Amino acid sequence: MRARDRVLLAILLASSMLPFSASIAVEQEAHRGRFPQNLHRYLKDRHPQIDDDVISSLQETPHGPLGHLNISGRIVPEAAVGYGGPEERARGTALAFIQEESVILGVSDPAELKEMEIEIEESGAASVRYVRTVGGLELLDSSIFIRLDADGAITRVDATVKPVCPELRQAVKKAAISRQDVRRIVERDLAQRGRGAPVMFLYEPREVATWQAPYAVWAAMAFVDGKPAWSYLIDAFTGEIRSRSCSAFTMTDDGGTTPCD
Repeated sequence: MRARDRVLLAILLASSMLPFSASIAVEQEAHRGRFPQNLHRYLKDRHPQIDDDVISSLQETPHGPLGHLNISGRIVPEAAVGYGGPEERARGTALAFIQEESVILGVSDPAELKEMEIEIEESGAASVRYVRTVGGLELLDSSIFIRLDADGAITRVDATVKPVCPELRQAVKKAAISRQDVRRIVERDLAQRGRGAPVMFLYEPREVATWQAPYAVWAAMAFVDGKPAWSYLIDAFTGEIRSRSCSAFTMTDDGGTTPCD
């Protein structure tokens, strides 16, 4: 073989190896604990039977991924559970997937997951939903929903993930204002809207974690005079109302008023 032919052959062999090498690099990157630069390629390499229409707004932050991820298709985790009752199999397989994909889902400790619901359908299909917790507090607007078919394969993953910084972990350990303090803050805020009507709470205020400062807030929903409820987020340390929003939606402009007023 002439020298020029040997050079051409070497170039062709190197080119043919590029997709394979890139695929290995993407997978190894996530296994080293680094968020993959090409998420779609990483997921297709790991789970070839997922659909092409992966929907993701995930972005890397210094303290974990932030955003939303939606996957559909067919996924069978390496540690899928094939024994026990329907709930045990569904729960085990869902947790196996979360653990295997901890880099992109941001959950390294399964103990931080709180199961919110599990449903087994007559067909044998199942669904499980988790929220992440930090220091025992639910992390606001974080959830992982997983649906499985009757054979135990995952057919849908719908996750909203938030990063957890050291400041958040410290904040949830500190003393906070009490539930009664929160009730008084809401009652005082709604007093002028109710014209003397009593303030009614839809549920007892609950303390939750947030991925941004102040990192711990109280969530409450209350209404007056039979109107739709106001939703509150209150700083768990200062009692400051961080947000107040009407739980009812309207398509008309009523001069700045809402159905809750």
